[in-house]
Parts: sequence; C-alpha cells; structure tokens
Amino acid sequence: MTGEPIAVHRQGRRLVVTAIQEVWRIDDEWWREPISRRYYLLLLAQGIVCTIYHDLINDAWYEQRA
Repeated sequence: MTGEPIAVHRQGRRLVVTAIQEVWRIDDEWWREPISRRYYLLLLAQGIVCTIYHDLINDAWYEQRA
C-alpha cells in the first residue's frame, strides 16, 4: 500500500507537503470502466493549495486540474 504524499513535483520543482487538509475516496463506474481513487487536498510549501489523487487501479499519482 502506498503511503500519504510528502511532496509534489511541479514544473521541475519539488514542493514539500506541509499539511493534508482533506482526504476522500471515490469508487465509481463499475459497470463501464472501474474508477477507484483516493484524493488529497494539500497545502504545499509557499502556501500553494492543490488536489492530487492516487489511481488505486493503476497505482499512479496525478494532479487534479481545473
């Protein structure tokens, strides 16, 4: 099992996670193509807030984009 995020790589920079503000999980669309993700609302160094998710099916990490 993968642990909680400690840093985010963005535009060639490593930004440290200073706080995990919220965590939630989505499991959906099982009748089409399964989706199973754990989302994290993060506070990063320099006051940056972002949302990332761990795709639990493919074991890959992504940043949620608006």
